[in-house]
Amino acid sequence: MKNDTRDSIISAIQNEPDKDFVAILGDLVYPRGPKCKDGEAKGENKMLLDERLGTPFGPLKTPILLVAGNHDVTAGIFHRKRHTAREACFLDYAAQNPNLIMPAMDYTMDFGVAVFAVINSNKYNLNESTAKMVDSAFDGHLGWKILLGHHGLKIYYDKEKESAISNWLNEYNITPDLIGNGHAHLQQFGVYDGIMALTTGATAKLRDKTACDNTSMTLKDNCKEGQKWGRSKIGYAVLEINKDELSIKFKDTSGTILWGCKSERGSFDCL
Repeated sequence: MKNDTRDSIISAIQNEPDKDFVAILGDLVYPRGPKCKDGEAKGENKMLLDERLGTPFGPLKTPILLVAGNHDVTAGIFHRKRHTAREACFLDYAAQNPNLIMPAMDYTMDFGVAVFAVINSNKYNLNESTAKMVDSAFDGHLGWKILLGHHGLKIYYDKEKESAISNWLNEYNITPDLIGNGHAHLQQFGVYDGIMALTTGATAKLRDKTACDNTSMTLKDNCKEGQKWGRSKIGYAVLEINKDELSIKFKDTSGTILWGCKSERGSFDCL
């Protein structure tokens, strides 16, 4: 199946220099992931994963961190049921493709200047076990602490009633510097209680929401508390990280920067 939106983003990402990795923040197969009743990526299930994931993203030749989304690994009309066979299917598929990184539903990647905790943020998985894995990765690490999951910390104009992530963070006293997510299918950035929150996920279905930009005289009044920028725009985000500074750039499919900011270690903000 041809997907011009997805392919345009892949082409733009391909042109980004010096990529250490690419992260796809959930809803890897939209709107329905493979049923995979036996937990194996084979037959029709493998063909679907090849079509939506392996074949289009394979040319990137870059490690791709995979994050499970609600459309990927849950069941039921409202995505309320856990489906362990679908989870196993994605793990099996990643194991068959060297550049797809998904050794488990929850895993960590340590890059020295930053440690990434990648979680299956579907509500049933936000438990003590996941919290212990994140704590183990973050505790004592001298670099930036970044949490990647599908669901957002706080997303205005779209998923505003969701509070699972924030409740879980508070319950287990988890304090990342930045959270990256893709559930909202738009691009947005905010800082909430000292945690930077980046939303980028527009390839599945772009949602048309009111633009916000607190650097703009005409759009700043659209921004809610904590929100700095947001736009219904197809694109992607780039993180550039060193030990003292983190840079965020949102780009469209031509590689043009839409908005960006930088944060210094210990500032708990992005200016």
